[in-house]
Amino acid sequence: MLTEQALGQLDKLTFNLANAECRASANGNVTLTATDVNNNSASATAAIKVVDAIAPTITLNGNATETVEAYTSYTDAGATATDNCSAPEVTVGGAVDINTPGVYKLTYDASDASGNAATQVSRTVTVVDNTPPTVVTKDITVYLDANGNASVTPQQVDNGSSDASGTVTLSLDKTTFDVEAYKNDSLYTIPKAKKALISKGYLNEKFKG
Repeated sequence: MLTEQALGQLDKLTFNLANAECRASANGNVTLTATDVNNNSASATAAIKVVDAIAPTITLNGNATETVEAYTSYTDAGATATDNCSAPEVTVGGAVDINTPGVYKLTYDASDASGNAATQVSRTVTVVDNTPPTVVTKDITVYLDANGNASVTPQQVDNGSSDASGTVTLSLDKTTFDVEAYKNDSLYTIPKAKKALISKGYLNEKFKG
């Protein structure tokens, strides 16, 4: 039968282990002494191994899902890890290519000094290109040919259009024009072959001058 003294020692032992569970020096032997009502006592030792079995906890900084504009910049907010015994370092897996629209996944892991691994957390980053190109045009003059027709290319009208992606595809809503367009639009210039056009009936008398 354990006396109050023996029970007190055990209680004290339990208390000390609880406070020292993260210290490697807490490993060792303890002595348990039992004393009966006649003051007879006996002791025995026991080996104590303190084990940290509690894994760290990872907390994201910022949102778990983010959307960023392509061709700008992106800085990961990272994550932090807490542990009952140590301050584990968080390792990041994955990367975001800000110059390539798409969906990217970043992962965060951490382990403490006892080898306990935290539950992995992740962040999804969606890179989108929602910014339209910058369109710059210039006015040009085109001349009707002997048949009363003219054409233009996008490159003739373009004056340095650009996009953050580095590539733009140029197109025109209208690339061909004829004498009727000239008659109705003062931006078109009388061709040098005016006489030939008049003779073919493409221009009337009011355009002879």
